Amino acid sequence: MEVILNKVLTIFALASVLFAGKMTIVRDNFQHVPYYPPPTDFTLQLVGDYSTQTVRYQPHRPLDLFSTGFTVQQPFATVPGQRLDLNILVLRVEFVEDEDSFTTGNGKMDLEGNGDFTTDGLFYDPPHTKTYFERHMQFLNNFYKSNSYGNLNVTFDVKPDGMNDSYQLPHNMGYYSGFDHYDPETGFVFFNVYALEMGLIRVFMDGIAAAD
Repeated sequence: MEVILNKVLTIFALASVLFAGKMTIVRDNFQHVPYYPPPTDFTLQLVGDYSTQTVRYQPHRPLDLFSTGFTVQQPFATVPGQRLDLNILVLRVEFVEDEDSFTTGNGKMDLEGNGDFTTDGLFYDPPHTKTYFERHMQFLNNFYKSNSYGNLNVTFDVKPDGMNDSYQLPHNMGYYSGFDHYDPETGFVFFNVYALEMGLIRVFMDGIAAAD
């Protein structure tokens, strides 16, 4: 069973097939509605200007990328000579505390949490302890390991060592933000792009200096 697609439909089609959504393809005023679940011989033909690529259907396999026991499943396999190991240093930094209405929070790590200690620090919820950042780095490693078929491995070291500690930056958030001005008539907040880029550079420079 084959469905011929134009490039413009490629992303929508693959997303629908791989993530088990219902897909309706309209081409030449004729609707193609693939069966769900798709048959094992279902293929997509991606038609370009000079060539046609055939992609076979593969069922979506849910991944727990936050898991420390994550493994790359078959048919993924390491390609000899193409493995890359990256060692990342993660520096936790805090801003000078403030009450600026144009920024979110007060510049300090939220260490209180939401009271559910089974999920605290795993995703975006506080407390933003060392464990929180280690979980996100584990997610990063699992994501690239999966998408590189086991050829990219990320190791990391989160500093400082204390569970609730952070390095102190010398300025508040507004100093690094690139904020220009606020227009009360329109409600728009304006930023200086150059100052915004320099702010990111200053965060790195001040963070490394604080950790040195």
